Amino acid sequence: KKPDRLQQSEAVTMTKINMVGRLLLGNFFCILSLVNANNNHCEQLNPDSWINDQAVIEIHRNGEPNPCGKVVFKIDDLMTWEQFEKCPSDLNKYDVESLLSHVIASKLSEESSCLNEDDEEPRPGFLGYCDRGEDYTPILTDHQNLVATPEEYLPCRFFTREGLQITSLKQFTDLAQEKDQVCEEGQTDCGQSAHLHVYAVSAGRVFMFAPSHIGEIFELPHVSVPNDLPVYLEVLSLDPRVFDVHNFFSKDESTDLVERALAETSETHRIRRSTTGTGEKHVYSKRTSDSGFDTHGETAKNVKKRCMKILGFDEYIEGHTDGLQILRYNQSKAYTPHMDYMEDRAGDNSFDFDSQYIGGNRFATILLYMTDLEEGEGGETVFSEAWPPLLPESERKDLKEAISDLRASGDADMLEKDSWEEKNGC
Repeated sequence: KKPDRLQQSEAVTMTKINMVGRLLLGNFFCILSLVNANNNHCEQLNPDSWINDQAVIEIHRNGEPNPCGKVVFKIDDLMTWEQFEKCPSDLNKYDVESLLSHVIASKLSEESSCLNEDDEEPRPGFLGYCDRGEDYTPILTDHQNLVATPEEYLPCRFFTREGLQITSLKQFTDLAQEKDQVCEEGQTDCGQSAHLHVYAVSAGRVFMFAPSHIGEIFELPHVSVPNDLPVYLEVLSLDPRVFDVHNFFSKDESTDLVERALAETSETHRIRRSTTGTGEKHVYSKRTSDSGFDTHGETAKNVKKRCMKILGFDEYIEGHTDGLQILRYNQSKAYTPHMDYMEDRAGDNSFDFDSQYIGGNRFATILLYMTDLEEGEGGETVFSEAWPPLLPESERKDLKEAISDLRASGDADMLEKDSWEEKNGC
């Protein structure tokens, strides 16, 4: 049964389901009788082998490195199919989200902190975290596909630490089995039960990585690139949350994007003076770069799909992205410190940007550097609210001292003294 706000229009026909089953880590072995509209029986899935009869699942709230609770899954816990008319292997990702949300909520202890602590009047329990209610749940493009839990809550979505969305029960058990193979030094019980960290994302929200320290590495084997190099994130800052993405795109892709941008002649997409604004575009005196857009090129589309995959989307959704913007910063050109988060500066409320509630906004920016410069030649991106990760606190300088050092170096002689460009150079 779906909550009323899902506006379900189709009639639901219940079928008789009788089953006895076992969920085995890495695969299923089902002994069941399922009578559906076609009087078909579920196909038996006999594993070649299985090693465990339970899995320890550490639950994290979205974006939080420390777990909020822990549950132990027995092999029979997920065999609760009364709300579905499908065999276990036929459950789609929305069924799986609903099932996992229900089981985790039923098994979390009262001491767990897997709760909604962000809203003014939060709904209780883990399911209250999953379904934050109409006032705090943005309506994404697949909202009508969500399957409510038996308690009539919208479900969470579940991800691995690396941002891989869990979309099937077989994937879930395979992941738990993979984790079980890695034994910490001195650990003696790693062969007794699987251990998996799962990150729960509230309905209508998107996955966020949960770094715990600078220098931490997130390996992303589910993201493939043309040169087959390993893609991984390196944490540069915790607040703001900044990562270095290694091996994300190739030199050939970079060359193609630049050449297409320079060859573009359409007025809306060609390289010209950068503008600002969410509706009517304005030239801003403190944004002096040139920019254009590549929306239809094959390389641009491939890169955008890769961006979506890195950010935890299992499907590419064009409406969730901006066009691929190509920027050119010639010598002395810059952009004053700013937020990519959009605001209703016009005050006309034509779009709800308040993502704390049900609005939509940018939540991530991925910067690809098409050219490289030698040390001291400029071209840096500065995150003005964070210190460089390897800079000792004793070597930090205030703005006045930094400007004095910049002038003494001669690297910024082309900049006007006391200009905003000079300050940005520091």
